[in-house]
Amino acid sequence: MERKLSVVPASAGAYALAGDRHYEGMRATDGTDIGSRTKHREYMKRNNLTTVDDFSKTWSRAAEERQAFRSGTHQDTSLKQDIAQAIQTKTA
Repeated sequence: MERKLSVVPASAGAYALAGDRHYEGMRATDGTDIGSRTKHREYMKRNNLTTVDDFSKTWSRAAEERQAFRSGTHQDTSLKQDIAQAIQTKTA
């Protein structure tokens, strides 16, 4: 069995999102200049759009909830009741 690995050099875009250099010369599909992070964020807000980093708090909250569920410290009583009812129905 042969395994091939491809290596991408750091200069091939590994640091593309570091700083504002990523935005240089960028334009939106409608031609609006979004050549800096600030311009990009303003454009997104103006057009009711979002970027992936707008969800970072949502994802961290969901990760905390998953961890609480796995450790047994989750406080959702209705979930516990639903599970108990499902088990009781299944065994009856």
